[in-house]
Amino acid sequence: MKIAAVVMLLVATTGFAQDVNKEYPYFPTAAQYRCADLQRVSVQYLAALSSENQGVVESALAHVAMMKVMLPTCNLKRLKSKVDEMATGASSLEVRYKAFLVKAVFEEPEMFDEIAYARYDNADQWLGAIASRMSQAIAVR
Repeated sequence: MKIAAVVMLLVATTGFAQDVNKEYPYFPTAAQYRCADLQRVSVQYLAALSSENQGVVESALAHVAMMKVMLPTCNLKRLKSKVDEMATGASSLEVRYKAFLVKAVFEEPEMFDEIAYARYDNADQWLGAIASRMSQAIAVR
């Protein structure tokens, strides 16, 4: 009986979490980025990019990429510098690869305009879309 109650609670909690995720997107909208205190946001993302937790780092990379696409003319030099450093010097292959993708976004943010407005439920979906867009662009050149 106790096991059944625990299983029901887990299923209910998972269902609730999925419903919340549908209501609240993973990334802010372009309008929310424009209204943000970008100095403060940049400091927070720099801290997240320096985290010991790989998941925090990967999520921050995705958010930095989205912010750059949404605000292509915004001066994000410190974030770009950190991303450049991570693309070659991060301790894990996964982080180096994802930083490489974000570095490409910094170099040509307009290439990712058409994919930025799709709904992404997590960092990996967005970074995967960036990788796919890069592959398409390379195939055409």
